[in-house]
Amino acid sequence: MTPSSFPTTLAQPSGTPAKVWLGLLFAVLLDGPCQLMWKALILKFGAASHGVDPLSIVHWFLQQPRFWALIGCFLVQFVNWMWVLSNADLSFAQPFTALSYVAVSGCAAFYFHEHVGPLRIVGICLVLIGVIFVASSPHRTTPPPQEEV
Repeated sequence: MTPSSFPTTLAQPSGTPAKVWLGLLFAVLLDGPCQLMWKALILKFGAASHGVDPLSIVHWFLQQPRFWALIGCFLVQFVNWMWVLSNADLSFAQPFTALSYVAVSGCAAFYFHEHVGPLRIVGICLVLIGVIFVASSPHRTTPPPQEEV
């Protein structure tokens, strides 16, 4: 698409390419396991009752296979996010990551038996409403960067 043919009016959600939706979905789906692994690791660390010596804390984490899986998830998340941002505005893409709050809250209640009270539910509903508003806006409001030849 050339800059002169770039749309200047608001696009409908259907104007957002499927690859952008898939990248955003992958970002949200990957964040849940990352957050759950963090929580599980810190719970395991607390159960191990290590001292507060920073070197022993680092040493303990480096020995945990789940920590390395978490690092791998973060690397995949980083690559995916760079790809998403190359295809959509940050102001469009970032609000979608708030959907991970919804998923993580549900998983935390299920796996860690955390209580999701009425105020949290209202907050989650507000997040969902905000994402719906963002989804109805164009995914890109500026022309994509031109490649130098």
